[in-house]
Amino acid sequence: MKVLDVGCSGGRLAEQLRERGHHVTGIDVYETPETSKRLDAFYRADLDQGIPDEVGRGFDVVIAADVIEHLRNSDQLLRQIADRLEPDGRLLLSVPNFGHWYPRLRTMLGIFDYDQRGILDKTHLRFYTRRSLLKQVRKTGYQVNEIRYSGLPIDVLHAESSLLKRVVVAVDSLLVRLRPTLFGYQFILSLTPKPKPRSVTYGRVGAGRG
Repeated sequence: MKVLDVGCSGGRLAEQLRERGHHVTGIDVYETPETSKRLDAFYRADLDQGIPDEVGRGFDVVIAADVIEHLRNSDQLLRQIADRLEPDGRLLLSVPNFGHWYPRLRTMLGIFDYDQRGILDKTHLRFYTRRSLLKQVRKTGYQVNEIRYSGLPIDVLHAESSLLKRVVVAVDSLLVRLRPTLFGYQFILSLTPKPKPRSVTYGRVGAGRG
């Protein structure tokens, strides 16, 4: 499978995909010494300027994991991704949920501010609710095949296993299933480009008659 990882960062996801036999191309504005070693091909580029032509086309899957919220012109990127996909290709897109209870509570209490990471990451230029995200992907030419919701990143916050951690994960997972727009920490969408309308050519009336 031919995969394009948009915003590939250090290439750790790409490395896992390559181990499973996929050919992975990556794009990011930054490059670490390990990045190119973990990918079959790497292109350094500012995604606000679009996808470089040399990246190529015909990808079976494009991954844009936590990318579009960092861009000024995310509509442009989404449209370009659709052009790089095979007709039956998929875009796997994830963004943080601004409708999650944490930013809602912060805003309600009047203490909205940016964090070092997470939903209120200081590098985020856009914030998404489920409604605004679905509106954008449909506007830029996609149909939604599936939408999933992830819970709190408990492993990032607390790596060690414990009974309390297991209880918190179980409760959070239940709440995500019950009210995904309030308790879902992240939206994960599987998208395919909408079929382009076929042009119809009409001949002259009466053409070909003797």
